[in-house]
Amino acid sequence: MALSAKKRATCALLSAAALAALGLTGSATASADPAPAGYAAAPDLPTMTGVAPSLVNPVGQKYLGLAYNGIPQNVNALHAFSNRIGKTPNLLEYYAGFKEDYNATAARNAWDNGALTLLSWEPWTVPVSAIAAGKDDAYLRKFATEVRNSDLPVALNFGHEMNGFWYPWGPDQTKPADFVRAYRHIHDVFTTVGATKVIWVWSPNIVNYFPKVKLAPLYPGDAYVDWVGVSGYNEGWEHWKFSDVFDKTLAQMRAFTSKPALITETGVDATADQATRLSGLFDYVAKRPDVIGFVYFDYNQRLDWRLEPKADTVAAFRQGASDPLFGFDVREAG
Repeated sequence: MALSAKKRATCALLSAAALAALGLTGSATASADPAPAGYAAAPDLPTMTGVAPSLVNPVGQKYLGLAYNGIPQNVNALHAFSNRIGKTPNLLEYYAGFKEDYNATAARNAWDNGALTLLSWEPWTVPVSAIAAGKDDAYLRKFATEVRNSDLPVALNFGHEMNGFWYPWGPDQTKPADFVRAYRHIHDVFTTVGATKVIWVWSPNIVNYFPKVKLAPLYPGDAYVDWVGVSGYNEGWEHWKFSDVFDKTLAQMRAFTSKPALITETGVDATADQATRLSGLFDYVAKRPDVIGFVYFDYNQRLDWRLEPKADTVAAFRQGASDPLFGFDVREAG
């Protein structure tokens, strides 16, 4: 399924300059929290997931993820992309609205090609407070039953970027307590139905542009979360390194959880040094043992994050992906 046009039309990836123009932020780098001293690997914490531990917290391996129009539904598109970069991505993200049916075919396509599905589940039309109150339990039970019956692991990212103003489940329209209650309620319904092959993902946007929106009140707790995710992009005009993009957010997270971290959305815009900055992405993730991988957002949305138009950019990604650290067959691990 293609990305929701409504999602991108609401500027989920607004630049710092645009945010400043709207009066929603001060300096993106002001009052930055220090990065943690050393980058300890995430410990094995108790979790309720029924997914193999080697998939939840891979040791000595990283996820090489992709968000790309039509993938994982379109296997031919996946094979074409894999041929370009010399390796099959092993984490495939797609977006679906809350109230849509579970796409078991997409999960099967991913698994049959050695990849795990990451579903970003967006409650566009349903108030989060209503979900928390159990008003959509019939739908949730049906969805959870479909997940259970597929008998394949899936990573489920409900209400991503909940600290950003551009979504109805963000702080402008949803109270943090209601978001936490809804997340926990969804988790509990899945558990009751027996849909345990789920990696539960909690994934805010980078905090750089929203220093006053704290993450801790939005966190459902370690008993409900397997991966802490983060969305953030490297734009050429900012002259940021990837440590500038992610360290402040990861530092804030590490104050309340040691769960494995995944970069759930990232990209490098198409400027003259796109290839160089792409190499920096692989270097950054390789050097942080608490970060278990990344998902590259290969779309032309607001800015052009795609690899394909430029040969040197494809070559840089191919070079990074060639590292045995990145990408593994999830069927062997799970």
